[in-house]
Amino acid sequence: MRGPVALLVAGLAFCGPGLLLAGCVPGEPVAQSTMPAQPIEVRPLKPLTEAAVLAYCPDLRAEHFDGFTSYAAVYICRSDDRRPSDGTTTYGPWQSVYRIVDPQDLLQLYALPNDTRIASDACPTGAADPLILWVHTGGIVQAIYAPVNGCGFARGEIVDAYQTARRQLLVEVDTGAPLDAHDTPAEH
Repeated sequence: MRGPVALLVAGLAFCGPGLLLAGCVPGEPVAQSTMPAQPIEVRPLKPLTEAAVLAYCPDLRAEHFDGFTSYAAVYICRSDDRRPSDGTTTYGPWQSVYRIVDPQDLLQLYALPNDTRIASDACPTGAADPLILWVHTGGIVQAIYAPVNGCGFARGEIVDAYQTARRQLLVEVDTGAPLDAHDTPAEH
C-alpha cells in the first residue's frame, strides 16, 4: 500500500471503525468498555491479625463468587468493630467473627456479575470496603467480594443485604489498649 490508501488503513486501525469520517479527536472515548469492573480492594480494609479470627477467615485474596449449591458455613470477619466501653475493660477496636444465619439470599446476590467498567475519571476516589464473605465448603475456604458497580465499589443493593444479614457473633477480640488520662479526662 502506498500514499493515501496506507493513511486511510492506518487511520481506521488507530481511531476505530466509523470514526474516520467523524475525525479522530484525542481525549474523546473511542469505544464503550465491555469489560466487567474489578473491585478496588480484594482484602479487608483493616487486616485481620488475631489467630482466633483467622481460623474462620484466613488471609486470602477475595474472588468473584461463581456460586455453588452447598456450603458448610458463611462468615463475616471484621477488624474494625466498635463496642461501647465499660470504662474499665473494653476499649476496642474489636476483631470479630460472625456466622451468617440463612445465607442463601446473600450468596445469591454475591453470585451476580460485576457491572461494566466505566471511565475512572467519572468515579469517586478513596478506599472501598469489598464486604468480604468467607464461605466454607467441602473442606476449603473461599473469600468472596461483593459484586461491584462500574467504579469498583460494592453495589448498593449488596451493601444493604450485607448490613442487614442476620448474624451470630462467634468470636470477638479486643485489640485496643487501655485508655489513659489524656483520652478520658472525665474518668478521673
